[in-house]
Amino acid sequence: MAKQGGKIVVILLLIVAGFFYTQKARAGGNILINEVLVKPTDSRFIEFYNSSSSPVDLTGWYLQRKTQGGTSFGSLVSKTNFVGKIISANGYFLISRLAMISADIVLSGLTLSESNIIQLKDSGGEVVDAAEWGAALEDGKSLEREASGGWRTSQHAGGTPRAANSLVVIPTPTPIEPPSATPTPTPTP
Repeated sequence: MAKQGGKIVVILLLIVAGFFYTQKARAGGNILINEVLVKPTDSRFIEFYNSSSSPVDLTGWYLQRKTQGGTSFGSLVSKTNFVGKIISANGYFLISRLAMISADIVLSGLTLSESNIIQLKDSGGEVVDAAEWGAALEDGKSLEREASGGWRTSQHAGGTPRAANSLVVIPTPTPIEPPSATPTPTPTP
């Protein structure tokens, strides 16, 4: 009987562990590479955005980089930099070359250049998000993620680190047709 009770406890622990792993994996799907500033060199940054209503522990996560002509990804920001780091619910997380605007990680060797691909991986090694850009980058202008998932150049010099992207969605007005003129009846004598 004790052996059977032990099996039940182990099964329950596995179920609970699976639940928490699933929750963590789902949370990882809500972290986006939201903005990247490549040049000037001293102003470089990468910003993540957590679109969920729960904070996400980034311990064990890492960021990789590959040049356009490269054959494999190399380390850009290692797991050790993410130990104990948490991105708040609906919040931003900033990695910068120099200490700026309360950066969460500062790396003097943050290497980004034109025609790069970066990918964010969770603690299980799964790609959570990726970003790619070409050679036509404006100096001092960041690349911002659009609501559609595409990328565009920021409207603000220096980008918008730790803040909403500069894209302002202005709804297109729906044309309103003027009311049709109805003849006013005239009284007959």
